[in-house]
Amino acid sequence: RSGFRPKRKTLAISFDDGFTNNYTVLLPLLEKYEIPATVLICGAPLLVTGPRYLWPELLQTLKYFHPDAAFEVGGVRFEKMRAVHNGQSLSTWIKTLLPEERFSVLAELMERFNLEQQLQQIPREAWEIMSADQLRALYASPWVEIGAHGHWHSNLGNIPLAMAVEDLKMSKDVLESIVGQSINILAYPDGSYTRALVDASEQLGFTHQLAVNYQHLEDLNDPRIVKRHGV
Repeated sequence: RSGFRPKRKTLAISFDDGFTNNYTVLLPLLEKYEIPATVLICGAPLLVTGPRYLWPELLQTLKYFHPDAAFEVGGVRFEKMRAVHNGQSLSTWIKTLLPEERFSVLAELMERFNLEQQLQQIPREAWEIMSADQLRALYASPWVEIGAHGHWHSNLGNIPLAMAVEDLKMSKDVLESIVGQSINILAYPDGSYTRALVDASEQLGFTHQLAVNYQHLEDLNDPRIVKRHGV
């Protein structure tokens, strides 16, 4: 943004979702080696009193315990986690749904396959999102900065702009209420966004926006949003 170019190759490290292991494993390593990093966190799991997880982990649980399952949900027939009519994966299909449609589909799958109980049979470090207290402790470290990663981990580029803006606003409000400071960094879940959402996010106060890969030619010359290299 400022035109400054470091004399040596430089990395900015970021971690998505806000898993508990960002607090129990990552934080001690960052402090030991004095490496700064940004942790991007979803808001919704921080508000629940039960198990804290994101919806993709439910699908991983379904795939793990029921890899050969055949079922119909949301009017689509799936076999072995793929739509019969076009081969699309269950995960990819769910990412195209509006929030209320996704909630309905996930609720049906949870009830039919007892997914939340089965999720807890898997080691918690593979799926658990950190608590509000852990987030506050993470934020207190001089080696960590906190950013938003949406509220429900929705694919924001696939839903109406007003819904996407509301999701980001909820995420920002939750994080700010916990850490007591303004949150101005945003990473789009799955790198899904639109040009209109880049403008709207800036209006919400997100001065630093992170994609996965650029989705639009205009992004190349837009200093508000940068792409990342996934590892």
